[in-house]
Formats: sequence, C-alpha cells, structure tokens
Amino acid sequence: MKILITGGHTGIGLELTKKLLIGKHKIGLILRNRERKNSLSKNINTENIDFFFADLSDQKSIVDIADEIIKKWHNVDIIFNNAGVLLDSIYLSKQENEMHFEVNTLAPLILSMKIWEKTKEKKEIKIINTVTDFLHKQKKLVSKTILEPVRNRKLIGAYLQSKLALCLLMNDWGKKEEKVMVYHVTPGPTKTKMTSGPGMPIWLKPIRNLFFAMPKKSASHLYNVAFNKNLSDESGSFIQKGKVYSIPFQIDSHTKSKLLERIKV
Repeated sequence: MKILITGGHTGIGLELTKKLLIGKHKIGLILRNRERKNSLSKNINTENIDFFFADLSDQKSIVDIADEIIKKWHNVDIIFNNAGVLLDSIYLSKQENEMHFEVNTLAPLILSMKIWEKTKEKKEIKIINTVTDFLHKQKKLVSKTILEPVRNRKLIGAYLQSKLALCLLMNDWGKKEEKVMVYHVTPGPTKTKMTSGPGMPIWLKPIRNLFFAMPKKSASHLYNVAFNKNLSDESGSFIQKGKVYSIPFQIDSHTKSKLLERIKV
C-alpha cells in the first residue's frame, strides 16, 4: 500500500512509520526540511520511504507537494494527518490565520482534498486524522477561538477547537465523496516533545511524566484503525481507546463558509 504520513519523523509519527515499514508498505513522509530527513536516516532504514518537503503552515507549499506526490505515486491508499502544533501563545501563519487552525485544521484538509482532487484513477482512500480526547463530548464548535483569537488557553482553547473543526470539515467533505473514508483517532495522552513543550499547561506536566503513554503504544491506535476492516461503514467516526463514537453534531453552513474562506489556494 502507498501510505502518506505527516509528522512521521518524531514521536507518535515515528513509531507509526516504523510499524508500517515492517509491513513492507511504501511510505511517503512529508517533512519540513532535509535536516529532518537526515536526522531520521540515522535511526531507521529509509530504503522504502519517499521523502516530500513542505511547510504545513504555508498553503501553497501544501498544494505543490500534493501535486508532486500524485505525479510520483499516481494514487494514495492511506493518509495519516498526524502532524500538529500545541502552542503557548497566539501566532499567525503566512496566511494570517491562527496557527493551530492553520496547521491542525486547514493543512490536513487542504492536503487530503488536493491529493484526492489530483488522483485520476480514484479508488477508496482512508484518511486518518490524529486528534485529541473527548471530542465526542463537545456540544458545539467555538469558531471565534480560531478565527478571531484574543488569547490562547493552553490545550482547551484553539488547540481543542482546531481539532474539532478538522473533524467537522472533514466529515462534511467526506460525505460528498463516496470513496473517501475519514476517521478521527485520538492516540491518548503521550510522552512526546509536544506534551513536554510550552503549550502544555504547567499543572499537567507532573501528570504527564507519571501517566502518559510512550509513543509506541499510542501509535498502535492509529495503525489499528488503518487496517480494521470492520470500520468500513464508520466513516466520520471519532475513535478513542478502540471505541467508536460519533461527533454529536454537524457543522452549519455559515460556520463552514467562514472557516473555508480562510483557504487562499
């Protein structure tokens, strides 16, 4: 199978890459730069990996890399939208979007849509998004948090809303494409660079050190969804600890329009 991964060079993504390589799949890693490729090459055998370079905060860069991928591969079987950011403050992207929204929501949406749009011979594709816990418990999307940011509430502010927005927009798009299967998977609390960084609330860091899982275990949740044939009718689902849930609401047309107008390509 041809499997594309963002954020596949570190943490959960790296463990997922290792696991997929055991299965002799063709892996495509989207990395920010060649330095990350060189670092990765020191740790694993990259013989069966194709490297693609793009800045996920730059929409044109994403469109260009989607074109490069399809020219080389012709089609993709699985996309793991695993890359993401968890930030300590408000930062703006090149497109002047709040950075959680840009990288966690728009980047995977643009990449997935462009890959599918450019694929000539369309067969079923699985899109697996790495999200966060308890999205099935959310009552609504607070779009103002990511469209008109005033302050960053660590973990529960723009980060949470960006992941929820990704689910809602992906589900809305996936319903229109019969062969696009979308799944949103939380790997659970994990010891990664992200969860040890400044975007984590200070009070959570001692808990992280004691109770968060290692990346290898968390990666297995993403891997299992990719190859679970029993999920064929569950497109649009949110999956936590192996249990399948539904996001309890759909995005309304007004909010969808406001979010999508931030796509500039």
